Amino acid sequence: MSVCVGCFVASEIFNSKGFRTIAQYDVDSKRLINDEAGKKIVEVATKVINHLSQTGLEKNEEKQLLQFIEKMQKIDEQFIQEGHDSAALSVCAHALKILGVLRTQLPPEHQAIAGHKFILYLAALKDVESLEDPLDLIVELTDFQRDYLLPALQNAANLQELRALEPIVDECLSLYEKLFQERSLGPAIQILQEKKQELIDCWNVQQLRMHSTYQKFLTYEKGQIGDLSNEKVRLARAEKVRGFVGEFIEKINDPLITREEKIAIFLSLKTLQEEFAQYSVKIEVPIERLFYSILKNELLVDLEQVRSINELRALGPFVKKCLALADKLNNKKINGQMEEIVELATKKRERFDVKKSTAESVVVNTISEKIAVQLKIWVKRSLI
Repeated sequence: MSVCVGCFVASEIFNSKGFRTIAQYDVDSKRLINDEAGKKIVEVATKVINHLSQTGLEKNEEKQLLQFIEKMQKIDEQFIQEGHDSAALSVCAHALKILGVLRTQLPPEHQAIAGHKFILYLAALKDVESLEDPLDLIVELTDFQRDYLLPALQNAANLQELRALEPIVDECLSLYEKLFQERSLGPAIQILQEKKQELIDCWNVQQLRMHSTYQKFLTYEKGQIGDLSNEKVRLARAEKVRGFVGEFIEKINDPLITREEKIAIFLSLKTLQEEFAQYSVKIEVPIERLFYSILKNELLVDLEQVRSINELRALGPFVKKCLALADKLNNKKINGQMEEIVELATKKRERFDVKKSTAESVVVNTISEKIAVQLKIWVKRSLI
C-alpha cells in the first residue's frame, strides 16, 4: 500500500492546534496580539509556507487555507496597530497571501512558480528600503522572470489565472524601482529597464488577450453587436470598438498574439465595419495592410520552408481562414499575393504527391489539393 507523504504532512499541519487556533481566531478578542503569541504564530505560518512551497493542495484543504490566510492578514494588521514588533509576521502574512492565490487559482500544471524560493524573497523585501547585494539580486530577479514568471504569464489560460499572478508582477515591478535607486549599478540599469519593460509588455498583452472583449472578437458573427438603429447606442458601441482597435493595433506585433488570432479578429472587424457602414459610421482599421504583411512575411515563408506533406497539411486550417478574409476584402494586391501562394502550394503538392494511387487519401482536407483548387477558383474569379 502506497503512502502519500505530502498528504500526511498537509493533514498534520492543517489539523494542528496552532493552525486551528489561528484559523478560528476571534479578531475582536485580540487575545493573540502579544509578542509571545507572535513568535508561535510565525512558527506555524512558516510550516504552512514551507508546505505550500513544496506541493499543491487537495480540494478539501483550500477552504481551511484561505480562512487561515485571512486571519493572518487580520493578525498582522492588529500587531501593527498595537505597536508590536511585526516584521517577521508581516513577511509570513504576505508570503501566505501570494502562495495562497497561486495554489488555489492556478491549475496544478501551472503551479511550478509557487515552488520557487524567490517568491519568499519578494515577500521579505516588500517593506525593505535598502537592498543588500543588489548585483546578485538583479541576477536572481531576471532569472526568475525569464524562467518562471514570463512562462507563467504566457501560459495563463484565462483572466483568473492572470490575476493570480498579478501580486508577483507587482512585487517584481516594485523591486525594479528599488534597484533603480541603487547608484552603484552603472550599465546594469539599462538591462534592468529593458527587463522591466519586457515584463510590463507581457502583462499588458496577456491582459488584452484574456479580456472578454478580445475573446468575443475571436468568434464574432454578424449581428452580435446588437441593434444599431439607435444613434446614441450606435455611437457608444462604435467608440468601444475603436478603443479595442487602438489597443489591438498597438500590441499586434507581440509574439503572444498568434496569426490565427489576428486573422480571426480581422474577419470580425471587417464584419463590424460593414454593419456600421450601413449607418455611415466609419471604423478605421488598416486590415488590408496588416493582412498583406502576414501573407507575404509569414504564410509565404512557411510554405517555402515546407518539407513534407504533413507540414503542408498543418497549414491547411490557417489558409482556410486567410481565404475567408481575402474573399471578404477583395483587394487587388492581396489577390495577387494569394495567387502566388496558390502557385507555391501547388508546386509543393506536386512534389509530395509522388504516388498517384495514394494522392487522394493524402490530400483530403489539406492545402495540397482541396484548398488549392478552392483558391484557384477564387483567384480566377477575383482577378477578372
